[in-house]
Amino acid sequence: MEQLPVEPGRLIVTPHPMLLDGQRNVVWEARAGESLYAILMRNVPELDGQRWEVCIGGRAVERHLWHHVFPKQGQVIEVRGGVGKTALMIVAMIALTFFTFGAGALVVAGTWGLSAAGAMAVNAAIYVAGSMLINKVLGPKPPKASSQQQDSVYSISGARNQLRPYEPIPLLFGKVRIAPDLLSKPYMWYEGNDQYLGLLLCAGINVGRIDDLYNGDTLLSSYDGVQVYHAGYSEMAEQEIPVYSNADTVNGGQLLDTASDPKHTPSAWIERTSSADTVRLIVSLEYQLYDRTSKGGDKNNTERVEIQYRPTGETNWQVFGSYTLNSSKTKAYRVGYAKDVERGQYDVRVRTAGLNTDGSGAQAAVTWTTLTSVQVDEADYTGLARSGVRIKATGQLNGTPDEIRGVAFAAPIPEWDGSAWVTKESSNPGAQCVAYARGSRAGTRLLAGMALDDAQIDLESWKAFTLHCAANDYTYDYYIKDARSHLDVLSSIARAGFGEITWAGGRLGVVWAAQEQPLSGVVNMATIKKGQFQVDYTLVNAADGIEYSYFDAETWETKTLRVPAPGVETMLNPAQVTGEGVSTEQHAARLARWHLAQSLYQYKDISYSTDIEHLSYQRLSLLALQHDMTQWGYGGRVQAAVNAAGVVTLTLDEPVPAPTTGNAYIGVRIPGERVYRVLRVQPFVGESRAVTLAEAWPDDAPLPGAGADNPAHDTLWIYDFKQTPGYRVRVTSIEPESDLKGAAVRVVPESPEFWDYVLNGHYVPAPNQSLLQTRPVASNLRVTEQQVVQGNTTFTELTATFDVTGPVGTTVVRAAAGDGELQDVAQTATRTATWRIDAPGTYTIVVRPYSPDGEAGIAVQAVYSTAGAGVPPVLVDLFGVEERSGGVRLYTWGWLSETIQSPDFAGVEIRYIAGSIASPDWESMTPLGESGYYTAPFESVLPEAGEWTIACRSRNTGGQLSEDMRTISRTFGPNLGEVIAGLDPENVTEQLIELQLAIEAERVARFQGDAQEAQDRASQIAAEAQERQTEISAERAAREAAVAAERARIDAIDDDEVISPVEKPQLRIDFAALLDERAGINAEADLSEVVDEKAAYNEALDRLITYMNTLTTPTRWDDTGGYTNLT
Repeated sequence: MEQLPVEPGRLIVTPHPMLLDGQRNVVWEARAGESLYAILMRNVPELDGQRWEVCIGGRAVERHLWHHVFPKQGQVIEVRGGVGKTALMIVAMIALTFFTFGAGALVVAGTWGLSAAGAMAVNAAIYVAGSMLINKVLGPKPPKASSQQQDSVYSISGARNQLRPYEPIPLLFGKVRIAPDLLSKPYMWYEGNDQYLGLLLCAGINVGRIDDLYNGDTLLSSYDGVQVYHAGYSEMAEQEIPVYSNADTVNGGQLLDTASDPKHTPSAWIERTSSADTVRLIVSLEYQLYDRTSKGGDKNNTERVEIQYRPTGETNWQVFGSYTLNSSKTKAYRVGYAKDVERGQYDVRVRTAGLNTDGSGAQAAVTWTTLTSVQVDEADYTGLARSGVRIKATGQLNGTPDEIRGVAFAAPIPEWDGSAWVTKESSNPGAQCVAYARGSRAGTRLLAGMALDDAQIDLESWKAFTLHCAANDYTYDYYIKDARSHLDVLSSIARAGFGEITWAGGRLGVVWAAQEQPLSGVVNMATIKKGQFQVDYTLVNAADGIEYSYFDAETWETKTLRVPAPGVETMLNPAQVTGEGVSTEQHAARLARWHLAQSLYQYKDISYSTDIEHLSYQRLSLLALQHDMTQWGYGGRVQAAVNAAGVVTLTLDEPVPAPTTGNAYIGVRIPGERVYRVLRVQPFVGESRAVTLAEAWPDDAPLPGAGADNPAHDTLWIYDFKQTPGYRVRVTSIEPESDLKGAAVRVVPESPEFWDYVLNGHYVPAPNQSLLQTRPVASNLRVTEQQVVQGNTTFTELTATFDVTGPVGTTVVRAAAGDGELQDVAQTATRTATWRIDAPGTYTIVVRPYSPDGEAGIAVQAVYSTAGAGVPPVLVDLFGVEERSGGVRLYTWGWLSETIQSPDFAGVEIRYIAGSIASPDWESMTPLGESGYYTAPFESVLPEAGEWTIACRSRNTGGQLSEDMRTISRTFGPNLGEVIAGLDPENVTEQLIELQLAIEAERVARFQGDAQEAQDRASQIAAEAQERQTEISAERAAREAAVAAERARIDAIDDDEVISPVEKPQLRIDFAALLDERAGINAEADLSEVVDEKAAYNEALDRLITYMNTLTTPTRWDDTGGYTNLT
């Protein structure tokens, strides 16, 4: 056969990752042993140093495999420039911009009245949230690009006391552990030989009280010489703070050191200048004075310090003071001297007078450490909470402490309790917002807030919001230190309660999201403008979980709560959210699930345009939505209404279908009302425009068309097969049109499953509420099991019964045991499927319908644990062991007539153990025979003589034993083997008898097994067993008589150990009879398929023959002419 020629290969190189610019299509020739890398190096000069994506025949080849892949002649190699991380980020940003705003900063600025910079900030905030989360209702607080907030809650290194000049004074809400700001620079002074530190702290505005202060984690009061003073706290006693609020400190200098300076000589003056507006000067000194006697003892040394001062710019010095210093010890001492002066700036100079002795052992060192200038403090501290700290620094502090902190409580505010405003300490976001709106005042001075009158505040909405926060334990505890607008403050507080600030009613109000809120409006085909209905889906790759950080109020530590998305075990792309003001784990968990739930349930964005009816609701309102395109129910306007003897019939503008099962409901919105009234509809057939109500028309509602002021077409209707007709949605935005004749409204769905996940963490996908069936939907899956008997075995079948709505062709059932993989077990065109399972256990069953075109529908899943599969067999009712003659034990069992036996019953397993034991351990017992398993009653010589406990358990064809067992205790005598043991040296006769009995017992057992065909009849089994027992007893009696005669004859022989001529004839007859039986016994053994016993019998007989042949002294044993001795 002629081989077709191979076409040359094509190499298509496209440098740009997205465009076709620079693309070239060339031919490449294969060379022997040439790898893909070598081919590319020959044909793509710019290969190295750039990212490339390579495909051969449409299959991608990773770069690390280029040296190991060898293309064949004629293959197509595609090379395209790779996409770097920067390009991916740009594409992602473009996509996110599209999915959030769909317009640039200037468009946003024009629409919202913002500057371009402000609009860019808004876009950036949405990008930060949108890059990981789909939050269309309420998103997390957008982070700022830069912030002056020195956050005492979320700082990694912990809060510190800082000077923050020209920055906002902190504002406290709720209860927070704070590190107050420094009101002035700390300063030092000496009292005696001890150094003291003075601190003045400012806790801020709206602080009612503060708990004990700590230095880091150490209680401040545990330090020696600590005094704390408080002023400006509304809930604490006012104290005078004896700590200067405006003190500057400059260093002095070395006045004298006799180690290098001459002794007993005045030092030079050292001069320093104080701060302006000084009213008090404090000079701090450190000195060391001592002398030694000729014998090395301590001796006093003295020096005098002279201090002078003058107003800066003048020439005349004034006396500050002259102070004598004495000491005989080598230790260093510290002293301080103060003088009150007129307000101004001063020069201060200090020197030593030279009084120190010039002895050889004398030393003097005096240092001017600091000059402290206490300045005039003209600040007004009205409304500011301040704390002064006076602490002994000597031996306790190393530098100035900057981690002094304590738990602060906001001043009491009015909180609505359902009946009245109660003033108390509160972290309730609703109460905090109202207090901030009214303003925080000290006397007549406004310290913080908006100073609104109650007439400018929608108090009713705030009352409801306050109760909502109290019922759900929502709190806001935060210490605001950055500059914020009123809107930012109120929005942050309201966000903690799932709320948002609104001015929709002309007054400051609040709207919030919560479970089971009432509807605020009805929207259907009659109120939606033509061609203005649209459903969009946000397909951006959302975060696979939330890392939510909050400040725990129990430990005062920042904690991170990790909430993975349903089905995610390890989060790879979590969104990181910080909860401002959140202080409990439960609150943090709900907010984290709230942000994640919006991505899981509200990725569908519904928009429509309507007339001025949008004025009846606002952002975050709940609506009942209906539209024919999506078939979220049916809707329109009422055409007429007739009341005939209390039965009302409504004529609709569109026909509606009758329900296939259950009831139908119609929601009617009466003019002047916001929401509809839901009424049940009487059953009807097919489609109809006239529906009759199954209940009376409400007395307080006018019948549509009853008057000129109430035309029928003003009444809207929504028809559905559930008690809440329509699609439940929440408003996310309302944008008025330019002519103010309508508005564009955007909503997102909000199902009960949404709130179940937010509040409880139970994730259930939202059902498809559309009546439009485009794909088959399986539901109502039920699983049952049944045991099937097949011969003497049983197996288990599972049957799945389910419902399917929509167009369906076939349905595939898949199942998996335990953690195994799903496998197809059945395929059906009906609504049931049955299949066989291999073993009992827990099974996951998935039923997925397919449309006639093969499109996969929505599956339903269930988990089923088997109950009847693998059930142990029923235990026999009767079990007995009877001792027969010759030491034989007869084992029997059976059932009572009313007992239902297991269909797969095979036999019993019997075990025994020594002694009489009421509840023996089955595993410790010995099986009877080789395995202990028997299918029919039988005889056995086991166990040996003694007292025994014998147990019996039923066994099925699968080898499974019954759960319980029958036990009996018996005392047995010796069996035949034990009786005849030791009759002859080789026990030959005993072995022959035992083997013959074993063969006979086996033959009997075989016979009984063949005859046992109706074991379910206990009476018949007992009768047959009794009849056979009678035969066995007769045979046994005859054999026992023969054994007794033989035993007597053997005893006679053994008595003199000689076979006499008189005994030999009978012995010859017996031996010949024994040899004559051999053929018959072997035949019976072959017939009964007894192999081991037959071999043992023949071996024993051969040994007997050998032994008889040795009996030849003085005459042969069968020679009657003389005696024969036994050897």
